[in-house]
Amino acid sequence: MKLRIPKLDKNQQFFLLNLLTGLAAGGVAIILHQSIHSLMAFFGTDVGFTLKSYLLGGVSLFIGSFISTKIMPTCSGSGIPRTKILLSVHHGIIRTKEWLTKIVTSIFSLASGVPLGSEGPTIAIAAGVGSSLGRYFKLSERKVKSLVYAGCSAGIAAAFNTPIAAVIFTMEEIIGNSSAKSMGPILISSLVASVTAAALIGQNSVFSPVHYAFNDPKELLFYLGLGIMAGLAGPLFISNIIGIKKLTKKYFKHHKLTLAMSSFLLVGLLSQIVPEVTGNGLDMINNLLHGRITSYETIAMLLVFKFIACAFCYGAGISGGILMPVLFLGAALGGLFGAISIQILNLDQVEIGAYCLVGMGAFFASVIRTPFTSIILVFEMTRDYRIVLPLMLANLVSYFLAERMSKGTIYERIAIFEGYELPSHDEEDLLHHMVVEDAYKKKVARLEITLPYSQIIYPDQSLSYALIKLRRTKGLDPLIVVDRMDAHNILGDITMEDIFKHLQKAEHEVI
Repeated sequence: MKLRIPKLDKNQQFFLLNLLTGLAAGGVAIILHQSIHSLMAFFGTDVGFTLKSYLLGGVSLFIGSFISTKIMPTCSGSGIPRTKILLSVHHGIIRTKEWLTKIVTSIFSLASGVPLGSEGPTIAIAAGVGSSLGRYFKLSERKVKSLVYAGCSAGIAAAFNTPIAAVIFTMEEIIGNSSAKSMGPILISSLVASVTAAALIGQNSVFSPVHYAFNDPKELLFYLGLGIMAGLAGPLFISNIIGIKKLTKKYFKHHKLTLAMSSFLLVGLLSQIVPEVTGNGLDMINNLLHGRITSYETIAMLLVFKFIACAFCYGAGISGGILMPVLFLGAALGGLFGAISIQILNLDQVEIGAYCLVGMGAFFASVIRTPFTSIILVFEMTRDYRIVLPLMLANLVSYFLAERMSKGTIYERIAIFEGYELPSHDEEDLLHHMVVEDAYKKKVARLEITLPYSQIIYPDQSLSYALIKLRRTKGLDPLIVVDRMDAHNILGDITMEDIFKHLQKAEHEVI
């Protein structure tokens, strides 16, 4: 029997569905977290691998990877690039079967001990929940997409317990703008998801609280150096992942499962030297932040081994995310920089944990290319105000240097490699900021009657809106440009061809 929400109009239904999406995201985050950690403890894949770990972890990864390579390939990887593609190409339609299967593949894959996180899958699954709810209750295409955005935000809020950073991430990475209309539903679902996850898991922060002092402005020079290091390391990490994907396509085109299992064996071998290479690295991040690891040799081994293992596993398409591993690599990079700087310069008053914290944000900005999210995310997870200035400096330096070295986020690079070119946020901004007045053909005339709104457009309206109106008429008839103060006063007309010519001209001027 079909469920109904009685005595509610569409807007009230939409509000309620935002709440449900947030609740579902919190539930998904807990299910993934608890299931993965319980299975890892049972399999023995949370430490250096033993024979039991190889057998049970191998079977677990085989099940997850078999489903994501042979049965439902759309469930491979983190799910974030595919979510962005479905939003752009399929108007946010995510099949229920797909996100349900993603839960299964993520649990079995990550329980094997591979160094990936559950945050990316949580975002993708929560987005799928929003899409399914919107379509089930027959909401408009625009509101279905809005629920997908809300699901993305709720997913990261539940995974990291950072509702503010979740909203900024969705605006910065998924949507690409800060529209106030989009922000309301996203904020609601993020808050609900974060509260739900925190209530169920019984913790207030993903990372243990830390407190660092920033006493000497000269320290900013060292944080600047850390930002430069992170800006160089991020594009290298992305290139390694794309390189593994190229290797997969060239030599393992029909044997992706083989590469996934080979990555598992590599993790097992590396865990014999550095047991901490397994899992998402959360415990080790806390150890680094609290200064429990100060040897630069140990930190260097952690960084190198995790770097290699993450690149191979993520490049192999194993169902898992990259967000927490990126934070781990950033913490290790910061810790290494701090340990070496302190030893060389005898800066005893500087804590390595502060470098780890700043390194987390800087490397996140370098790889994910969301500088504002990285600042808020790290601050919100650690609750430390005093490190914000160094964090901002290192993050922005890292971001701009990484952008100069290679364009595009890791998600955009993966989408392009797989044959999809996601719409550029810069291109969308260009259409939103250009107005009809820039592109229309002038033909002054006077009307005796008022034309229907579907046939007219005002000179101050955006080219983006003009394209939407032209698409409704399949571009057969031009839009009549009229004076906003006098609808009978014709200023000219505009066609799709006029818009495309103007865009080409604008692109040449930029070049």
